[in-house]
Amino acid sequence: MLNLFSAGKDAIASGLIWFFWLVFKTPAAEAKILEELKLLVSKKELLETHEWPYVFDASDLSRLVYLHAALCESLRLYPPIPLNSKTVLKEAVLPDGSLVKPGMQILLSFYSASKFPLNQLLHFI
Repeated sequence: MLNLFSAGKDAIASGLIWFFWLVFKTPAAEAKILEELKLLVSKKELLETHEWPYVFDASDLSRLVYLHAALCESLRLYPPIPLNSKTVLKEAVLPDGSLVKPGMQILLSFYSASKFPLNQLLHFI
């Protein structure tokens, strides 16, 4: 756990820290995630054949629907890379009719976009 906090600039570490914080602040979500994991462990009968720590394979992860949803929601609320910039290489017209010329910078704010309801976000695009 200390490694996650010491590597704060790393996008994966940042995403995991926010995920763990949200799970900690939401006991109902933690209970659902643990219930989902216990159900998976009981189906695989890992308790009888393996000792701690349990190792899951890729096919197991597809059954962890709530865990996947919780991770996606934490990434939506607190994106590890909240702001991204792009440089225009050749002249183009954006979908809203705006003209962008070579050398211009376009800033994409994933953090702001995730805070707007979709109907409000579409007014800006």
